[in-house]
Parts: sequence; structure tokens; C-alpha cells
Amino acid sequence: MHYRFIAVEGNIGSGKTTLASRLAAHYQATLILETFSENPFISTFYDNQAQNALPLELHFLLDRFEQLQQVDAKASMLVSDYLYGKSNLFAGVTLSQNEMELFKRVMDNLKPNIQKPDLLIYLHASISKLKQNIQRRGRSFEQNISTEYLEKVQNAYQPFLKQHSKVLMVEMNDVDFEKEEHFQQLVQFLERDYDFENHIFSVQ
Repeated sequence: MHYRFIAVEGNIGSGKTTLASRLAAHYQATLILETFSENPFISTFYDNQAQNALPLELHFLLDRFEQLQQVDAKASMLVSDYLYGKSNLFAGVTLSQNEMELFKRVMDNLKPNIQKPDLLIYLHASISKLKQNIQRRGRSFEQNISTEYLEKVQNAYQPFLKQHSKVLMVEMNDVDFEKEEHFQQLVQFLERDYDFENHIFSVQ
């Protein structure tokens, strides 16, 4: 398999961390996981987005930048459960126009020393499926996430995906990577090194 950097993306509750962790363990790759639990603004964000959106997004941005700066450039393979560019995506959903202008100024001056992924795996699930997953994993600060917010994030991913040259979309309503047979089918697909720009993966 020729992928050196695989990034897994998707809406909240789509299964990014599960898949990224399994891929990293399977390929003995360096794993990069988002440190969302360390953001002090996340516990109040979903109760009052207007008040907490800017500090929340700036904290995430700086965390992602600092984490990616520390990645060993000599690592043979990287797998992450986020892309640095998602900071701009989520900020665009939550911030006012003036806040977004400030956010972009900060982001434009923070450029982590890391290559773009060779493959972006995008996990897509229906809003109802996302809410089921969020409820099941039981993080208290996520239980008040609204359907409207999830829909806005979902819609923002479409132009975001167009910025990347190789995207593998997985419809998660029919896939569960905690199941060994589903995970192995994905691994077999990856190791065939297919030439594609956009492809939809499905299990048999």
C-alpha cells in the first residue's frame, strides 16, 4: 500500500476515531487524535453557541496546530482522525462574519509543517444515525447537540471535500468498522492501490 498519510474525516459521531485507531494499529502507524476533551469551552458551547463559539474554535485551532507541529516528519506512516483544514469548516458554521474574519487572520498565520494526506476517508452518516452514535457513547457535553447544528456541519463538508484530490467516501449507515469483517474489507480495498479521485466504499 502506497499511502503514507491517511486522514479520516466526518461529522460529529460518524466514527472517525474508531477507524483511525484501527488503521493505525493495523499498519503500525503514528496515530494523531484530536484532543477535544481538553478544550475548556466545549462543555458550555452547545448550550450557548453565540457566546462560546469563537474561544472554542480558536482553542481547537491552536491545539491542532501545536499537535501537528510535533509530528515526526520521518514517521513511516501517519493516520489522523482530523484534518487541520476542518478548523475553517467548523468556524464557518459557528462564527459571525466579524469573528470569522478574525479567525481567518489567525489561521493564515498558523501553518503546521505537515504534508497533505495521500487519502482522505470521509465517513458519512444520516443525522439520525449520528444522534444515535452520540447518545450511545454518552459524552455529557454532546447530549445537547441540535439536529440543526449537525445538518449545518454536514452541508459544510461538501465544498470541503472538493479541496482534496483523493477522497474515499464511506456510507456509515451500512458500515460498522468495529466489525472485523467490515474493517478487513476496507483494508483489502486500500491495499489494492486503486487509482481514483472520488470513490464510494461499500461492504459486501
